[in-house]
Amino acid sequence: MKNSDLVSELSLHQQKYIETIFELCREHDHAHSKSIAERLNIKMPSVTEALRTLSSLGLINYEVRKAITLTEHGLSVAKMLDCRHHNLANFFVDILGCDVARANHFACDIEHVIDCDLNKRIGAFTNFLKNGPVAYTEMIDDFKKQYNSDCGGCSDDISRQCSGNPAK
Repeated sequence: MKNSDLVSELSLHQQKYIETIFELCREHDHAHSKSIAERLNIKMPSVTEALRTLSSLGLINYEVRKAITLTEHGLSVAKMLDCRHHNLANFFVDILGCDVARANHFACDIEHVIDCDLNKRIGAFTNFLKNGPVAYTEMIDDFKKQYNSDCGGCSDDISRQCSGNPAK
């Protein structure tokens, strides 16, 4: 099964475990059940059950009371989720002008529901606008200025769309 297929077949909780193990391995070269439980604010029996499932899927190396690491396949899935997060966060910050904390917050939620194609399109579009002709970067700057000057970013047209009332 391709990694992109596996990501979409993993539950949100399984994806969050993979991400957490990935982060802990970056920090300490491995993870422990206790550190995963603390990071995710989940009780140990639930963590143990999830780790057994991820191990049976071939995504992690897991033995009771031993260090936990990602398999090659698990690392590939984790990197794919990390790439989605970065593409989304970069789009939100560099193109839409969101602050970094807010961009990361929403990227963390959205990365789990987009597919590989949409991720690639968002990344390519962001790079296209950032690295294109000066007119594109000026357009981005103009958008950010316009957005920030329109009382919270909602023009009358956008406010009508958000409220479900079409423009006249």
